[in-house]
Amino acid sequence: MELRHLLSRDQQRQLALLSFFYERDYLATEEELAALTGVSSSILQKDLAQIPQQHPELSLEKDDQGYHLRQVTPLSFNLIKARILNQSPSISLLRLLLFEECQSQTQAAAKLYLSSSTTHRYLEKLAQTLAAWGITIEMRPLRLEGSEVHIRRLYTSLYRQVQLWSQSFFATGDQDQALRRYLTDYLAAQNLPQSNYVMDKLFVSYFVASIRQSLGHRLRQSSPHPFLAEPAPYLTTTIENGLTPTPVNDLDQQDLLWLMFEDYALYRPDHFQIALATNPRIQKAQEFNKAFLAFLMAHYQLKLTSTRQQEILFQFISENEVFGPPKDMLQVLRHPRHFFLKKTQQFYPQEVADLKHSIQDFCHRRKEHLTTEFLDHLLYLVLQEIPETVLDCKPLKILVMSDLSASHNAHLVAILDKHLGANLDFQIVDQVFYNDEDLLAHFQQFDLLLTTVLPSENMQRFPVMVIPTFMDFRQLDRIHRKIQEIRNEKDAE
Repeated sequence: MELRHLLSRDQQRQLALLSFFYERDYLATEEELAALTGVSSSILQKDLAQIPQQHPELSLEKDDQGYHLRQVTPLSFNLIKARILNQSPSISLLRLLLFEECQSQTQAAAKLYLSSSTTHRYLEKLAQTLAAWGITIEMRPLRLEGSEVHIRRLYTSLYRQVQLWSQSFFATGDQDQALRRYLTDYLAAQNLPQSNYVMDKLFVSYFVASIRQSLGHRLRQSSPHPFLAEPAPYLTTTIENGLTPTPVNDLDQQDLLWLMFEDYALYRPDHFQIALATNPRIQKAQEFNKAFLAFLMAHYQLKLTSTRQQEILFQFISENEVFGPPKDMLQVLRHPRHFFLKKTQQFYPQEVADLKHSIQDFCHRRKEHLTTEFLDHLLYLVLQEIPETVLDCKPLKILVMSDLSASHNAHLVAILDKHLGANLDFQIVDQVFYNDEDLLAHFQQFDLLLTTVLPSENMQRFPVMVIPTFMDFRQLDRIHRKIQEIRNEKDAE
């Protein structure tokens, strides 16, 4: 479930317009924009005029091709989303509900500079949305009650999209830095991955849990976990002092790391195996996934080894929150995977349509409730883990070279593998070459070279592509097209 409808209509249109520009290489015709928004020409012109006013980093120009959106200075789409969300009274109201600072609707109205009737209208709309998730709004004091896991999911999604990373989550940046060091140490001690994605999600979910727990709301009671070690308590005092409105004592570290201790995030196969043996929710999801994988193998005549099947099942369930009732996600705006799905449908419309129909047929025969979000989630899992159902996926070796640092090399490889991964072996230069001949011989092993610097004359004899230091979906789209070109060339040989 997406909370986009909590934004005003003007904000929804602005978000849709900017999303369209960013996905379409910053170019769109007036006809396309009119079809997208469904408004009159005068309202569309007003909406377009507001874009550079509200985002000074952007300019908008019109010529015979249509409207060109240009970046005067770099501006990510994530920052655009955060700005728009932070301007919404509904989002501000959600934040007030998290911190439970208002004793009444009247106090909330005063904090938001709204009338009581307008605040009441926002609360009613929000209450109707959250009721489907077992979440209620209590009026005195003004707070959320009900399903604790869904409340935490909601705020984890919210803060990952509205909080600017230049801002501190806690009272000062010291608490933020302490928490990041703590999570780095904990993940290393548990031999768990320390990717930016994992760290970001754990950090925000920990922050949300610390606020909820400080106000008396717990998801779990501490008990020995068969896989995860008890987190060290040394951070507790630092984090407690950073909580608002008042510091608290005796935070439960397991409850703060609820994503892992409740098995909503399974970042290692052995954690998955333990959860599978002890957690009924994981067992139920695994039963569905095994039947789903067997169906795909039969339908597409796939020959997968037992080891590969286990790897796929682990990836299917590593982020498992969508498998619980109501088979949906409680999120503020759509997950980035929808961009991936949209692009894949553009490249392979018939193949994706056939896969979607197959998934719908499978769920219908099993009498599974299939929400739009659950369908998209299953589509994404299949395209990421078994892309041979749709894509031409001849294996390729790709060398990634960054001029920043070895850690940035690894960061680029992680991003590329996550979004483009299947049958692509991304590697970095992990040895020293003392002459050009040895280096060029090394290059010959690869089907494509991705580099952040302009290639030398010797490099240009190989398939090479210059990539930016920092990735966005537009650049990933360009790389995907290049990879498919190379695969097509191999088909023609």
